[in-house]
Amino acid sequence: MTNQRRKIVWVSGTFVLLLTLLLLVLFFTSEPTAQRRTLSQWLGTLDNPAAATNVQTITALRSMGGKAALRLVPMLDASDSQLKLWLVRLAQKQSLLQVRFVPAAVRHQRAVTAFEIMGDQAVAAAPALVSLLVRRGAELPLDGDSASRASRALAALGHGAISSLRPALCSPQMRIRYEAINALQFCGYDHAPATMRDFFELLDDAEPRMRQAGVEIIPRVCASWPPELVIPRLARLLEDPNPAVRKQAAYALGRFGARASNSAGALRQACSDSALEVRQAAEAALTKIVGGAAMPGDANEPKGGR
Repeated sequence: MTNQRRKIVWVSGTFVLLLTLLLLVLFFTSEPTAQRRTLSQWLGTLDNPAAATNVQTITALRSMGGKAALRLVPMLDASDSQLKLWLVRLAQKQSLLQVRFVPAAVRHQRAVTAFEIMGDQAVAAAPALVSLLVRRGAELPLDGDSASRASRALAALGHGAISSLRPALCSPQMRIRYEAINALQFCGYDHAPATMRDFFELLDDAEPRMRQAGVEIIPRVCASWPPELVIPRLARLLEDPNPAVRKQAAYALGRFGARASNSAGALRQACSDSALEVRQAAEAALTKIVGGAAMPGDANEPKGGR
């Protein structure tokens, strides 16, 4: 084979290889579409709050499934550096080219809303969302940060996200455990009573905030759990060192009504607690228990979750 022929073969082979790589890149990076519109176009409609209840939007996002969900995860962690913002402002001053820029805050909201709409159709993103939660949850906690957004997204995925979330409950970082348990309470745990130990372990957590979170959450998810297992565990927390935990335990017991009658003695002792808020909560709980009716909630009861 002459040198010229070798060169032609080499160039042709290189061209075919590059073309193949290009096609692969286009295939794997192409946006999912539905109803002849791309994911980005559908996400853009979410800037209008009414779009979240639009049947066409809901159908389109849910139909795109896991591939779309995985593309949403980096949006939850998006950020705009000062340099980037300066370059965008500079580019927007010229009129030759139109510069389209979506701020990070808008991308955050679009992604969270999309996850809430997609629900269990986005469960393929659960491992990536937990990874984001673990990476960012160890940082300084701020309302509305990446960890919180990941937790909100996970809460929307339903029962299929439980297996991915459970390892986060063992994290040494309290923030990660807290965000994980807040997501789990919305993932159908009331239909998986065998996993109640995950919530019961919260009641023995070293961090008062985690114990309080457990007391707030358990009455809301334990509808199918045996009361004889739940109520004694809550009653023990009436002697917790932290007054916020004791107060929440009293409110939680009151929500069981007459079913918590065995805890009446402990609640009467709590009526003499050194903390006023605990005494008030214990008195309110006793009123419900003696009255014999399980209450769905209390107007003065502190709200759980976020």
